[in-house]
Amino acid sequence: MSSSPPVTYRINNAVFNSPVGVASSDKSPKPFHPIVGTRWDSDASLKFGLSFTEKGRAKLYIEDCPVVLSNRIVCAASNVISPPDEFVLELVSEANFRRLYKICWASSRDLVWTLNSAIEPANSVFLSPDNPDAPYNPRQLWYLEYQPL
Repeated sequence: MSSSPPVTYRINNAVFNSPVGVASSDKSPKPFHPIVGTRWDSDASLKFGLSFTEKGRAKLYIEDCPVVLSNRIVCAASNVISPPDEFVLELVSEANFRRLYKICWASSRDLVWTLNSAIEPANSVFLSPDNPDAPYNPRQLWYLEYQPL
């Protein structure tokens, strides 16, 4: 049985200023695991972490700081004492060699992001539904932001 290389899904991240995200691999015990860096940032895997709860929900970390939802922005803050927020990752479709994942905030399933394959450079990560009152462009709110002390 041959194994294919992991398919990496990108989150444009302010910490590394390079594509980082989660990967899917046949060898992974879970359907997702942290990527092993990128060709531009081989240390990305040391900064970006992903773990799963017993219910299969995802918890994200950047440099061991918990990723939380703050004012509709997904961020990792070193001054956050609370545990990381939980997210639900679901495969939506797979067609024409393209996988589309849905990322939901577990506490409020109406907050939904979609994550497309990084192989297609034009793809971005989008938030839906639109929120005209959001402080940033409501169609580009999946933005992992590091907030130092």
